[in-house]
Amino acid sequence: MTDFRPLLFVFRRVQMADSLQHLSVNSIQELDTWSAHLQHISSAPLEYCEDFPTIARRYEAWWSCDLLDRPVLIASADKNPSRPIQRRLELLDQPEAWLEVKLADMLQLYRVGDKLPTLRVDLGPVTLGALLGAEVELVADTTWQHSFIKDDWSNAPREAWTIVNERWWSWMQARLAQAAEYAAGRCIITAPALGGSADVLLNLRGAAQLALDVLEQPERITDALDKIYSAWRQAWTESYRRARCKSSAPRNKSCRCAMSCVQKASLSGWKRRCHQTSWIICSNNSVQGTRERGD
Repeated sequence: MTDFRPLLFVFRRVQMADSLQHLSVNSIQELDTWSAHLQHISSAPLEYCEDFPTIARRYEAWWSCDLLDRPVLIASADKNPSRPIQRRLELLDQPEAWLEVKLADMLQLYRVGDKLPTLRVDLGPVTLGALLGAEVELVADTTWQHSFIKDDWSNAPREAWTIVNERWWSWMQARLAQAAEYAAGRCIITAPALGGSADVLLNLRGAAQLALDVLEQPERITDALDKIYSAWRQAWTESYRRARCKSSAPRNKSCRCAMSCVQKASLSGWKRRCHQTSWIICSNNSVQGTRERGD
């Protein structure tokens, strides 16, 4: 006879967690200002993408659950597989070499359909975990983070979760500013992969330990997810501001820089909620395609 008691225990825990209170989610302060300049961004092509106005309208239609002329198609192929396209983590502290190689990577990629030319400031997956204090190991053009939160959570932040890894934060901000300055009127900057709240917490706590915490102390996890989300918002908005500031002094008045990101950030706990924000952010105080959605 099947023993359903373990499943019942889990079900009761999930029921209890679903009734927990969560932090309210406020809109990004500048969102209205960014969105106010929406319309004129899609009016001019980029140096590496003459069809940018049409592609931008196609993306806009997709986010509105509509269709401009055809479905969005995004595909690419490496034109020279013998020269791997990588994150170039070893060049993060060598600005000129980093930009030169990242540009070569972008031009080496054959774009199909609505694929946009992008320069990505890529510090590996779930970068926010590194910014919040996880030990980072560079291995084969990616990063591994080592969990550090103890079983009793005594070394976890008690109030706000804030950026403590100043080295990685400085790298990210410097490369974003550098990329934004170059990209004005040429291409799009793709934001770093900060990761969602749950992904970050998994890296900081460890998968096995976090799985046990789900059953034994869901309140602690919910609280941590809320606070990590606040840190995600801080990292994202400050990064955008840095890129936007550097691109606001373009080569001429018609030049534009764009920053594109489809970012899924896990929010509080058990309600299975997430915010997805798709941004194509440009200079001249402009934004094309800003959306916030909750599922």
